[in-house]
Amino acid sequence: MEILPYALLLGSLFSGLAGLHYCRLQEVGLFVLAHLLSSVLSATALAMAFRKSRITTRLWQYLGFGLVFFAPGMGPFGVTLLLILLKVKPSSRMGNLLDEMREQMKDQFHRIKQIRAVEDKRGLLMEHLQVQPLVDMLETSDLQMKRAVISALAEKKGRKMVEKIQECLKDPHPEIYQLALAKLGKLQEDYTKDIARLMASAKENPDSAAAHMELAHLYVDYRESGLLDRTLEDFYWDLAIKEYDEAIRCDPNLSGPLLTIARLHIEKERYEDALNTLNKAHEKSPYDLDIHEALVQTYYGLGQYAAMFRVIREMTTIQGPGGEMDPKVLAMTRWWLAG
Repeated sequence: MEILPYALLLGSLFSGLAGLHYCRLQEVGLFVLAHLLSSVLSATALAMAFRKSRITTRLWQYLGFGLVFFAPGMGPFGVTLLLILLKVKPSSRMGNLLDEMREQMKDQFHRIKQIRAVEDKRGLLMEHLQVQPLVDMLETSDLQMKRAVISALAEKKGRKMVEKIQECLKDPHPEIYQLALAKLGKLQEDYTKDIARLMASAKENPDSAAAHMELAHLYVDYRESGLLDRTLEDFYWDLAIKEYDEAIRCDPNLSGPLLTIARLHIEKERYEDALNTLNKAHEKSPYDLDIHEALVQTYYGLGQYAAMFRVIREMTTIQGPGGEMDPKVLAMTRWWLAG
């Protein structure tokens, strides 16, 4: 009977020291120390309670057994509190690490977003080389040249071209103003006619996913044309979402409309809606890198960095047609290592 108390004492010492060593890097040694102290006190009290000596009184026995029952409770409580704090409230060292990680992720994610631009840089460069000279020519005082430039910009369409034509509405020369106004009106008219035609087609073929997709694409194109104000852009955003939903109703196996819907949600920073849509798209096309890229952007917007890294790791397992790593993933890896 006398060996048991001392065994408890030694066991408490070793377990407490081991816990203190394990948790010292988490800066929560105080709770382990409380556990150690309470265990030592209770074991010592137990030893004193069973000790056969003249000073062993009933008071010591009550005190010893009381500590045995109550003091050990401090140890488990401290450990429980320790685990809660590790889950809920990171230590200052861990908090600093998370802050540094967030800052690095901001920089790295901007690199990831440039991957699509890297893939299309040749097309973007050619477009820039074709458009920028026209824009520069608008500064000329030659009215015939300005008229030719406005006509060329109207043929190319796009938000940037429309904005440049709109700037010509402030031109002091009436013929330039009238031409710019006429070209903008013609663009509006063309969109209106195309929308009416595709709406009729979708109405005649209500179960055609292609008809609804074509109309939805036109809504998105019109919304991004630069011809609309903010209110009308939101209106056509809603119309595009509805038509994409109709396309999915017609063909539930389509993942393309889901990806486009998700991107529209991301544009408005509706990340929860985007995530729900992308999860559905991912189930239908688990190897689509565009869906993975949108998931990375969505998880970043939500601040769920662990999930973001999981998607990136998943992307590295997707191989190209020849069995090699997909160029998009390879570009992402290079950007990542460059940081």
